[in-house]
Amino acid sequence: MIRRPPRSTQSRSSAASDVYKRQNVGLIILQFGGNSIPYIDSEAKAKTYGRKIQRQIQLFKRLLPEADILLVGPSDMANKEGLAWVSYPFVASVRDAMQGAAMAEGIAYFDMLELMGGVGSMSIWATMKPPLAGPDHIHFTSAGARLVGKALVKAIDNELARHAH
Repeated sequence: MIRRPPRSTQSRSSAASDVYKRQNVGLIILQFGGNSIPYIDSEAKAKTYGRKIQRQIQLFKRLLPEADILLVGPSDMANKEGLAWVSYPFVASVRDAMQGAAMAEGIAYFDMLELMGGVGSMSIWATMKPPLAGPDHIHFTSAGARLVGKALVKAIDNELARHAH
């Protein structure tokens, strides 16, 4: 015999909303894209991904309508083709789709790909002294993560200062 707990009368999203409100969440930072980039192999899949991100944004807007939302876009990522490291072909398309979703929903967007220097930058970051990206050309080193983190904090500070008046 299978036993199940009684069904809650409160939906999961309602319960989550209550928790977030009790915590007084004022800023939601979302970061998506990195784990999906290697599997997106067409413009159509990049656009579909953007629509999925937009639905996630809409969910958080419903859960916490008073909170600000910041979407952090994907970094450049590369894989080895022969002897060369080459950026995944649709990384810019995913970035564009995510940025489009953010703009359509009226939320802030942090363009990590642009911060890095665009498509092809991961290989440069991996060969810098000290390296800012690991030898896998996917993950940041501690130095690279610090650089990205400081840039993100600076961007948030700049936005806060812009809206302080």
